[in-house]
Amino acid sequence: MSSDADPARLTDRLGERWALAETSFKFHASCRHTHPAADALSKVMTEHRLDAAAIRRVTARVHQAAIDVLGPVTDPVTVHQAKFSMGTVLAMIARFGRAGLTEFERHFRDPETIAFRERVTMVEDAEVEAAYPARWIGKVEVETTDGRTLRGRVDEPKGDPGNTLSRAELVQKALRLAEYGNGATAWEIEALAEKLFRLAAAPRVGLLLPAAPAKPLSADGASTPSRPSTARSAHTVSDFDARAATWDDDPAKVERARTVANEIVARVPLSPTMRALEYGAGTGLLSFLLRERLGDITLADVSDGMLAVASRKIAAANDSAMRAVKLDLLADRVPAHAFDVIYSLMTLHHIPDTAGILERLHAALAAPGFLCIADLDTEDGSFHGAGFDGHLGFDRDALGALARRAGFASVEFTTAYRMTKAVGSERRTFPIFLMVARKA
Repeated sequence: MSSDADPARLTDRLGERWALAETSFKFHASCRHTHPAADALSKVMTEHRLDAAAIRRVTARVHQAAIDVLGPVTDPVTVHQAKFSMGTVLAMIARFGRAGLTEFERHFRDPETIAFRERVTMVEDAEVEAAYPARWIGKVEVETTDGRTLRGRVDEPKGDPGNTLSRAELVQKALRLAEYGNGATAWEIEALAEKLFRLAAAPRVGLLLPAAPAKPLSADGASTPSRPSTARSAHTVSDFDARAATWDDDPAKVERARTVANEIVARVPLSPTMRALEYGAGTGLLSFLLRERLGDITLADVSDGMLAVASRKIAAANDSAMRAVKLDLLADRVPAHAFDVIYSLMTLHHIPDTAGILERLHAALAAPGFLCIADLDTEDGSFHGAGFDGHLGFDRDALGALARRAGFASVEFTTAYRMTKAVGSERRTFPIFLMVARKA
């Protein structure tokens, strides 16, 4: 036990001092003792427009603790050891401009890296030692191949509270981490970042917490926020949640999806290089039927129950190029990575703002790109029955006009399927169209 404990420090400036604001962000994927010198070298190279080939020798002027920790690592043979090698870290900075996970994984044993590492030495610096650990000063001396000696200095490493990362740098770091661990797509990270940066205006932080077992946005399990959707009413969403577990058990739904998939294949030049989005995907019936003809596929929905089933199907298929995400395009940011084809089946009539969703879908498409919407022709309300608050199908001419107004260059319709279902004591047939709209 401490002999000089001071319990009063537990409440010192309570409510006034926020330790969160004193947090450092680790800018380099290496031992903390390497960061000051790495930043100082980067500064010299930027100011004097040097590349790695122009550097004959680097002397890192450090505190004694850095020598104690890093000095024993003279010939790293693993990625982990390389992160404790001052020479390897500075080689990454010199060669690639950063010392990130990918750089270490791919290049720590490159001949060029090893050669640069051998040109790096550490010496104790009196000023740096005296300031440590209150301050982590970085100093380097760089000898160039043309005979110059250049000096660089940073008084606070990048990422510390006094030299913190910009929002753009934070997002870039998150993107690199997500890419390295295959934890999330770039647009998922960007969407999450946008919400985090608006945290002060959020009515409750629960909006940032996961609410469903859909694909997480990052390796630590953070997922797309749950909140009331503008895409469907809460009643409709809860209804789909309840029906999700047995959705694929209905032969009529499977047959409808298969027929629409065949119609899409007949009318759109699909290829395995195409990035696809199924909007209002449900359990992903349509996407699994199109799987062999497409590349990367995102299944998007607002129903937690449907996303849970879709996630289980993807896991069972062991398909790393498919994912289920919670996405409401009328409320969420349009994904940063555009899609080559977007398709939906029996979703549009549940979305109140038809014009708005067509504009958002247009924005989410690459050019050229295709939008395929299969939905009901205009009907008298008997398809869903009393209490339904969505659209009673669509007039093809009116919907086509909305699509053109949203920016689509050409719009074509065909009857893709005729669905028969019981309405009261009789059976009724409801035509389902396929609209194919092209973004030029």
